[in-house]
Amino acid sequence: MNDNMLNGTENLRKDYMDGKITHQDYYMKIAGMIGVGKRHLPVSEKTIRKSTDEHLNDIPLIEWDSMHPIIHSMANRAGLKTWSLSETVCVLKAVAKTI
Repeated sequence: MNDNMLNGTENLRKDYMDGKITHQDYYMKIAGMIGVGKRHLPVSEKTIRKSTDEHLNDIPLIEWDSMHPIIHSMANRAGLKTWSLSETVCVLKAVAKTI
């Protein structure tokens, strides 16, 4: 990620915090910036479609958490030096909600 992309994440975060973009849109843009896609989802598309919770909370958190080392590494390679477990979960769930 170059300096322009890093500045883009700061502006994106501000827009999210100001309510100009949704949680889903914010994390989908971050997913795109770091290269997270459906292939990174920890559960099958069938499991995601079967979910009855709008936030996918009926899929055990440990499933989402299990991808943290990979997603954290991807974020770091993209230039995001601070990355949390909750950001991993939010990015993955945003991608899952596109199914």
